[in-house]
Amino acid sequence: MAPRVPSPLDRRTFLRGAVLTVAAASVGAPLLTACGGGARSAGASGPKAALPAYVPALKAKPDLVGTADGVQDGFTRPLTSSYRSVTGKVGTGSAVTAMMLTYTPPPPAAAKNVYLQEVNKQANTNLKVQVTPAADYPSKFGAVTAGDALPDLVQMPLFMNLPHLDELLDSRFADLSDHLSGDKVKAYPNLAGIPTYAWKAARIRGRIYGIPLPRPLVSAPMLVRQDLLAKEGLQHPGTADEFVEFCKALTDAKAGRWALGSDSTYMFNVNWFGQMHGAPMHWGLGQDGSLVKDWETDEFAQAVEFARKLRSAGYFHPDAGAVSVVQVKEQFAQGKVFMCLDSPMGWPAYYEVYGKSIPGLDVDALVPFAPGGGPAKQYLDTGIYSITALKKADKDRVEELLRVMNFLAAPYGSQEYALLNNGVKGTDHTVDSKGTVTMTDRGTSEKNVALYYLTVGAPVLTSPNYPHYVEQAYAWQKKVVPGGVSDPTNGLYSETASRVNSQLTKAMNDSLLGIISGRRPLSDLKSAVTTWRNGGGDTMRAEYEKALEEDTK
Repeated sequence: MAPRVPSPLDRRTFLRGAVLTVAAASVGAPLLTACGGGARSAGASGPKAALPAYVPALKAKPDLVGTADGVQDGFTRPLTSSYRSVTGKVGTGSAVTAMMLTYTPPPPAAAKNVYLQEVNKQANTNLKVQVTPAADYPSKFGAVTAGDALPDLVQMPLFMNLPHLDELLDSRFADLSDHLSGDKVKAYPNLAGIPTYAWKAARIRGRIYGIPLPRPLVSAPMLVRQDLLAKEGLQHPGTADEFVEFCKALTDAKAGRWALGSDSTYMFNVNWFGQMHGAPMHWGLGQDGSLVKDWETDEFAQAVEFARKLRSAGYFHPDAGAVSVVQVKEQFAQGKVFMCLDSPMGWPAYYEVYGKSIPGLDVDALVPFAPGGGPAKQYLDTGIYSITALKKADKDRVEELLRVMNFLAAPYGSQEYALLNNGVKGTDHTVDSKGTVTMTDRGTSEKNVALYYLTVGAPVLTSPNYPHYVEQAYAWQKKVVPGGVSDPTNGLYSETASRVNSQLTKAMNDSLLGIISGRRPLSDLKSAVTTWRNGGGDTMRAEYEKALEEDTK
């Protein structure tokens, strides 16, 4: 019987993962960003390449079958067998250098890293990794790409708005179109198993310039402590008025409990309320086909007013909007707040970390609703975190690097997946009599080489000890993914956004925090939008519209 293949989490990795939640949100709805989710721009390096064909690589039979539009496969039972997903040679034994970011402490050196040694052995390669703290990655990226010693594999976090990215890719990295476009990707079966939506941001100026790091397509769910709701005898709300009454019933400041929590990233959950009121996700298309920013719409203004109303009524935790992701997670786990936004990957972490210490823990998610009732359109993310570009090289070398990436994209249930996620048995992890895998401290440290930031297989829903979570998340996705709304600028590139987006977004977020908290009048929203438009917002719009026109040709 093969061991289970979980995504092990202890409390330290859970809290450290709070940073991942922020970073993952950067490419999707929860953060108030002004950028597109990818890097395509007007112009073309050659004929527009077809996206890689999608051929599911998953051989393990899911208990809950996903859909092509983004509902994930779910596994509620432990796997009883595993298989090799990669046949034939991978590497040639030569060195393969890689650069990626990390949110964890540095890993042990390769000579002392059994995990990396075993990956190299099985892939017949010699991965030499440079991991850089995420906060330092933009400057490191700029220095490395400006120099001569370019790594073979370079992670491109598109949400960081790296300047001149399209020109850089065209001049220094391999055009992978002739290797991966259409059915050509079938030479690399695990890469063919990456969903089509994740490849869209890797097609830049009409050509394929990277391997996606796929993520769930859905954006941040509004998580709710279902176990505590059951004790209160409350049902999920279905209208804006019901939501207000719901929050009122849950809040008892004297008892130290509030309906809602929010860190400074999620901005009093205003994007979830924007979703409720029908605001576009970042950008939307007007009736004339022009782009409209969410901040410019009446629907977003209504969402801000709604959040302000809830804040004024005292339904948010008093620290909301000023605390960290970690603190909100703790408040939610301790029952101090009943609802909070989190990433799709943050949802199962509550079970893994707190399931044993909180008897009966039950974390569900609200299905978005319109103010007057009926469904609201769920925001859908880009479905990626980053892309990995390959340094320009001859055909044989590029194919070798693609085989290495194919190894790293091993699907759930495969032997390669087990190695990449759990490392070496007895050193990096232990397995109990039930087949449950537990990472050792050494294994957790060795995995900090962060190969999972180059690429992974298609994400699935799994939590070995908490199948109830899988059923909950799958049921929620089945309700919200069909008919979900995406940002039409996903995969498009704006040079102006790469230069000024961070400053403009910070200014807008500061305004929104002041307005929702009541320190500034609601009327200040209009002046904040005007400042954004004059500071570069209108130029971004024009650049995105031009890129969108080129992309649809």
